Formats: sequence, structure tokens, C-alpha cells
Amino acid sequence: MTGHGPPAAIVTAMTHVMLHLAPCKDHPDQLLSFLNRTLYGRTQEDQFVTAFYGILDPDSGEFIFSSAGHPPPLLCKKTENSRAVCFDAGLPLGINPLEEYTTTRQILATGDIFLLYTDGITEAARNDGRCSAWSG
Repeated sequence: MTGHGPPAAIVTAMTHVMLHLAPCKDHPDQLLSFLNRTLYGRTQEDQFVTAFYGILDPDSGEFIFSSAGHPPPLLCKKTENSRAVCFDAGLPLGINPLEEYTTTRQILATGDIFLLYTDGITEAARNDGRCSAWSG
């Protein structure tokens, strides 16, 4: 979400309520589309929400998810090197009411790590003003 403080908190609360009212919680793409259409026109023009919604089936290891402008997760497979998960991130919520979101499927095995993070991590600045949460 853009900005911080009371306006962002209000949009967050609105999104939270809309999430609980959503009729399609079993389909991540449909859920994000519902939130997007519902938020559009109810926020200021410069406000938007990034979101990631997923459902894990612990028995099969299937993880289905959709994203609205969220950074790509990292997948650290127990048997391979880590990599960013490729998928269509879609526009953040509240920008275009016609935006369509896609659902991605990923099979996770015991020992795999699926790392989700926000853009706050990648945009973090150190005390000296240099950007990079990833450098030493």
C-alpha cells in the first residue's frame, strides 16, 4: 500500500473487511479480482494495495496462489538451488477494476522453503542511507 499513517491504516482496515466478505476464498485469482473491483473507487487515486493470497494443501504439498503487485516469492527446494518463483504478479489492488489475476500452482515437498516478503525488505535503507537489505 502506498504511504503510511492513518490513511493507509484505513485502507488496510477496508481491505480486511472486504476479504472477510469475499465469496470466493477457495480461488486466489477470483478473490483478488473481487478485492480489486471492490476497492476501486473507494480509495483515493494515489492509493493502492499490494496483496498475495495463497492456499496450501498440507497433504499433497500443492500451494496455489495469486499476487496483486507483490514481489515474487523465493523457493528454496531441498534438492536444488533457491530461485524466484515465476508468475504474473498483476497490478496492485484498486488501480484498474478490469485487471484479471492468475492462479499459480507450486508443489512443495518436505524440507522446501517458500519465502514470502514485502517490498519493505527490498526497499529498506541502512542507517547510512544506502539501500539494500541484502548487502552486508
